[in-house]
Amino acid sequence: MAPGGTKTVAARTPVSLAGDLLATEHITMPITMLNIHEFTHPQEAVPAMATMDAQTFLAQLNRVLPTAGRDETLPTLTGV
Repeated sequence: MAPGGTKTVAARTPVSLAGDLLATEHITMPITMLNIHEFTHPQEAVPAMATMDAQTFLAQLNRVLPTAGRDETLPTLTGV
């Protein structure tokens, strides 16, 4: 998006992809591909360690969620 442009203007801006170059009327930039083998693979799922009745779980969530959703508590709860 060009400085001062709106999302509507940006949505109408033509974009082209030729080889490894992404281009608009304002900018052309190379697209760098990453080697998937350089990243770790997700760990295997562990077997369930506990089970709980769905209704019991929902009841407990309904009991605690109203206190956890206040905006002033979010920095503390999320560590941000």
